[in-house]
Amino acid sequence: MRTHLLHFPLKAWEIEVSGKVELALARLKHAFDLWHPELYLVVSDVKTKQKAESLVKPKMGAFAEIEKFLTVVGIDDIVDLYNSLKPHRDFVSKLARKYS
Repeated sequence: MRTHLLHFPLKAWEIEVSGKVELALARLKHAFDLWHPELYLVVSDVKTKQKAESLVKPKMGAFAEIEKFLTVVGIDDIVDLYNSLKPHRDFVSKLARKYS
């Protein structure tokens, strides 16, 4: 007999393109408060990345509590990653499958 366990998210992603980085960080903070996952913020430009990083600085930023759990990454990095993995998509898909 299989038991169903409640699984919480291991990762939380927020894609910020609207210019409202504070809202994106608030959403990630909410996810952190609920599940304590790793946090990822994808931004479209260097200025937004710098703003996000300043908002999570320890003892200074409004979102300092999540600083150690947050990775801020540019959209160009995500596109590069996607393009580099595309030739290996079948293998990556196999790795990502849930055991059944």
